[in-house]
Amino acid sequence: GKVETEAGEKRTLDAKTSALCHIMDEESLGERDDMVNFNDLSEGPLLHNLRKRFLDDKIYTYVGSILVAINPFKRLPLYTLDVLNEYVKSGNAKNCP
Repeated sequence: GKVETEAGEKRTLDAKTSALCHIMDEESLGERDDMVNFNDLSEGPLLHNLRKRFLDDKIYTYVGSILVAINPFKRLPLYTLDVLNEYVKSGNAKNCP
């Protein structure tokens, strides 16, 4: 079938590859801090969002009250004194680094 990638490229896939694809609405292609707000909470949009955030070094993502943390396998400037102070001042768990 014919598909359009996130980058807007149009491609033609064979039947075997097409069967592996997941149809997603445009909202599911966006990046969200809290994925509970997606219209589609299936595996495809959730993994896509986590991948996009991981590539931007955003290793913490919520699904409602559940925090998903992904190991970045590298040091990130998330735990500096400045970041810690901002987090404590906010008093809101949703404002994690």
